[in-house]
Amino acid sequence: MIKEDKNLDSWKRFINEAGDDFAQDIWEVIFAVHVSKFVGGDKDQTWAEIRAIDGVTIVTPFGRKINTTDGQQLNLRVKICCTSAVRLAPRMYVEKHLKPYMKKIPGLTVLKTLKVHKVDR
Repeated sequence: MIKEDKNLDSWKRFINEAGDDFAQDIWEVIFAVHVSKFVGGDKDQTWAEIRAIDGVTIVTPFGRKINTTDGQQLNLRVKICCTSAVRLAPRMYVEKHLKPYMKKIPGLTVLKTLKVHKVDR
């Protein structure tokens, strides 16, 4: 019986997350983007493709939309989750990882990064 309790305790330690050494920070990135009417999918499909990028948790369009002849220009709020294990700082993640992947999405043009800031919990 003692051996079983010891095994059970070791499994509990194995499956429970470590305490303070695993911290997650949420960062919000605001982009000015253009979404084409003629290239790529609709806006919902485009947002889903952005959400598929590693580290992205929430994608929300907001603010005023400017209709153009070939699509819409709008601001896009993207929330990313950065753990302490991530080797890149959030601003570096945006420049080296997030923006290059967003640029590969058909019909989406990243016009400008407007803001990168940490979200208070």
